[in-house]
Amino acid sequence: MTTLGIVGNLVFHQQLPIVLEGILKVFGSAFSAAALFLLGLRMVGQMHQFQGANLVIPCILICVKCLVLPIVTREFVAIIDAGADANETVDLSNFGFLYGTFPTAPGVFVYATHFGVDVDLVASAVTAGTFLSAPLMFISAKMLTLTNLSPSNYIQDLDSFLFDISIISLIATAWVIGIFIVGRKCNKIPHFFTLCLVISQFLGCFGVILWSSLGCCEKTWQLYLQFIFISLGVFGSRLWTALLALSLYFLRTRSLCFVLKLRPWFVGIGWGIPAIIATVLLSTVDTETDHAQKSDPNFQYGQTQAIVAVVILISSFLVTVTSLIMQQRYGKKYNEYQSLRIDDESDHASDPVPTQSTPPVLDIEDFGHILRRNGRARQPEETTGLLNPEISAAEDLPNASSTDLYSASDAEGGATEFCSSPNCDVTKQQQCVQIVKRYNSSPSEPEEAISPSDPHEEYQILRHIVLLLILSCSMFVGIALCMWTIIVERVSGIYLELLFFDGVLNYGQGFLVCMIFGFDNKLIVSPIMKRWRQFWDGAKSLGLPHSDAISPETKLTCEQFRTYHMNKCIADLVRDKRRRLKTYRSVFVGSDLVNWLIMVGLARDRLEAQRYGRHLVDGRVIKHIKSEYHFHDQPYFYTFLTSENTSNVSS
Repeated sequence: MTTLGIVGNLVFHQQLPIVLEGILKVFGSAFSAAALFLLGLRMVGQMHQFQGANLVIPCILICVKCLVLPIVTREFVAIIDAGADANETVDLSNFGFLYGTFPTAPGVFVYATHFGVDVDLVASAVTAGTFLSAPLMFISAKMLTLTNLSPSNYIQDLDSFLFDISIISLIATAWVIGIFIVGRKCNKIPHFFTLCLVISQFLGCFGVILWSSLGCCEKTWQLYLQFIFISLGVFGSRLWTALLALSLYFLRTRSLCFVLKLRPWFVGIGWGIPAIIATVLLSTVDTETDHAQKSDPNFQYGQTQAIVAVVILISSFLVTVTSLIMQQRYGKKYNEYQSLRIDDESDHASDPVPTQSTPPVLDIEDFGHILRRNGRARQPEETTGLLNPEISAAEDLPNASSTDLYSASDAEGGATEFCSSPNCDVTKQQQCVQIVKRYNSSPSEPEEAISPSDPHEEYQILRHIVLLLILSCSMFVGIALCMWTIIVERVSGIYLELLFFDGVLNYGQGFLVCMIFGFDNKLIVSPIMKRWRQFWDGAKSLGLPHSDAISPETKLTCEQFRTYHMNKCIADLVRDKRRRLKTYRSVFVGSDLVNWLIMVGLARDRLEAQRYGRHLVDGRVIKHIKSEYHFHDQPYFYTFLTSENTSNVSS
């Protein structure tokens, strides 16, 4: 069509006939409306698909379009010196920023439809991006009218704005820290690194509050105090973001043992480097501080602080983005490997399975192999490096049980993965086993299960990825702001817009983290939903079928279990266990029973073992300690019912 237009230009001597020009104008005017109509038509019935992990890629596209593109366009126009003079270059670069905030053209969706490239994904991203681009576009257009600003024009508003957002973020970070402590996640991987990140955000917000409330215009202890908190918080949050991304990457590609060995080094980097930077800045560049009036807390020490900040930001940004990309690539390769392995196993699924009259006796090696094949720590949906630290569900009395066997065998598998190189010897494998066993034996408690089929809930991989994407956007805006400060361009409305936006993404991180981790399913959502169901349904205990309505399969299973396996199971599993400040007598954990059923041969995998346990609950052989849950392959406490209790329950 472009070639045809050139030919028409030559044939018609640069002047189209009136009839042809009118037709083409109608077609040109109708294109945008038709493309938008097609976009809306495609979205019908597709919105339910964009939940959870499916939202990650559209959000990345929207962030790149609405946030990265305006900044890159502005800087590129400024670098190439597009204008005739300096003033015209600044105007063109500001217009480039405004142009980058425009919504995505509907032609992108037309191309995606024509070539069949992720049509639903492009449709959702274009639609959501259009709604999000509108306020940013109008604000940017308004800010372009502001030129040659001085700090006195906006520093008071910035002071009040940062104070308010820091108060909100301080409360949010304190809430998240409390959630992690109460939920016993503060020592778990990767939540340990997330907790350090939240603590850094807490320190940064506290420093901004001191900066706003104390008299920091003079060279006194107040100036140094608030600067220490701000530098530790801001630089620490950037470094802990990169370390969190690295920990997720190593969890996916290596093993839990590998991350546990690196944790002391990560702690030294995450807290040591910010402390060194704060000390150096306090001792060497105090002369650059303008004590006449307040300035942006991120640039109190002028260009020196801006240079240090941009180095930390660029390094952390590159490490975070690279880790996310490599983790995504590894996940795709692993999913392909799993699909090939499942296809290979399905080819042998029709082979006859020999039957045995008595349950087989398994040694520790066979048991470890079964657990690594069927256990939650080795499900196909999980990555090879992830180990399950929640197997030891509660603080129990020291006794050898199937839980210990599970942890040992699982740790041995993790050691094998960590020591897969030719230089690895038995000593290193044993060390790795001990490291993971100590990690698994750390005090924990049974956690409320959201969905037993969700193996990623323990590590909350998706939530951490979303957090890292948000923090990457924050670092990108911070890099642009630091570069602006270093180049010493004149303060315009766009700079002011970026300044306030950086305040939201930097000192408002606590609120964003609270939205992701503050509403813990196990501690908050599940208890609220449970109380609501109790109020709405009027029942506080699990409803089981009447004794006359129990199926013959359940009766036969329970009778065989009572006759041949119950005494052995009680001797192996039943212990006194402690949860928080209360001790439960003669109980066992649901996941331990699943391991035991697989070990003695009563079940082939964890799903079949869970069905077996449900038969025992329906048959009044076992029950939840509070009679609130059916049997789940989760760290719930269950107890065996005596004959008297069974008759009471049946009645």
